[in-house]
Amino acid sequence: MFGKGRCCFNPVKFKAIMANLIQNKIDEINKVISRAKKMTFENLVTWEELSNWAIGEQRNISGSLNLKILEEDNIMIFKTTIPDEFVNHWHDFFESNFLVKGKLKDKKRIYKKGDWMYYKLLEPHFIKNLKESMSEPAELIVIFTR
Repeated sequence: MFGKGRCCFNPVKFKAIMANLIQNKIDEINKVISRAKKMTFENLVTWEELSNWAIGEQRNISGSLNLKILEEDNIMIFKTTIPDEFVNHWHDFFESNFLVKGKLKDKKRIYKKGDWMYYKLLEPHFIKNLKESMSEPAELIVIFTR
């Protein structure tokens, strides 16, 4: 069926494929560890910390206003207004932002109204407002998931 010398399973090839997959996973883990070495717990914002906010509660963090809109088991949603910048920080969960108003920049690119911004688990990030005047704060819908 497979012809002379042919087999449906090649252990040498399988071993090479598995070694490659394992090495890729190790490389991913090492990247996370490398980023974590540069972080401090001063700029860690945890799920538990944000869970302590009441729905409808608004807090000023470094000049940015953050209003908690919704919380369920694995999701929290905030409306955030950024007059100048949101300081460098990181999370123990995923963050997705929808830019409702303004123009923002992070280390990846520039975002305009209608764009999505995504940050992975443990990914340090900051946001700078590229406003044209002092009266133009950016507005975001911030979605945290775990």
